[in-house]
Amino acid sequence: MARQKRSRSICKILLILAGISEAIARFGVGLGTPPLSIVDPEIEYMFRPGQELSRFHHRFAINAYGMRSDGMEAEPVHGVRRILVFGDSVINGGAQIPQDSIPTEVMKQRLRSQGKRVEIGNVSAGSWGPGNWRAWAERYGFMGASDVVVVASSHDACDNPKYTSLNPLTQPTENPRLALEELLFRYILPHLQSRIGLDRSTSMHTSTASMVSVPACENISSPETRQGLADLRALLTSAKASGARVKLMLHQERDELTRGKPYEQHNQLALLAQQPPGSGKMSPL
Repeated sequence: MARQKRSRSICKILLILAGISEAIARFGVGLGTPPLSIVDPEIEYMFRPGQELSRFHHRFAINAYGMRSDGMEAEPVHGVRRILVFGDSVINGGAQIPQDSIPTEVMKQRLRSQGKRVEIGNVSAGSWGPGNWRAWAERYGFMGASDVVVVASSHDACDNPKYTSLNPLTQPTENPRLALEELLFRYILPHLQSRIGLDRSTSMHTSTASMVSVPACENISSPETRQGLADLRALLTSAKASGARVKLMLHQERDELTRGKPYEQHNQLALLAQQPPGSGKMSPL
């Protein structure tokens, strides 16, 4: 009888501790409702459209077109300048960055503070490249944008869609049963594994919060690189044909800054901006 009583007491204590831990993870840390992704047959993957949630007590919003932006109509209101910015995790920021601190929102607020009527669409997701951007634009068009900005780096020259399954830790498609489960398996255990040198990668896709430099393609004449450059050329050309002013912005990766010069892929990407087929040079914003 005493042993059963002790067992019941231990179970009660464990349940109380589990409840407290869940409350801390959900209400203290702000976990349990991650941004959700969906697999897409053309775009490869994207954020599930129409999300409005709190993550780490910060706002995270995805509009009806899968942009990390406020809601938009199919066409801008008369007199409003619409800018679409295409990118990857550098532009998206990831769930740990508040909505009002991502680059597109900062730019929008600065322009509005100058009295300009403007709205900016953030077309991005972690590890997106030219193939993803092109597929998104082919589905949704450029939505009456007066300006299209593409932010890329050397590795985007061969960052092609893989159409593999998504990593449920970094790109969940449904909410976890418990916030504590997410805290343990998405953050604590991977951190501990990385500290002791274990390879914790389980997907070809990186987290949207990852800003780590990705090595550039070694062979600029490889099929992967040719495909990436072709997709980017098609995107820039169609954006120009829509009537928008187009700008390709290239940022150097960490390794390029360390070595003191960009990879050849950087130069190949720059050439596309200088002379896209049949449209001359890109126009500055």
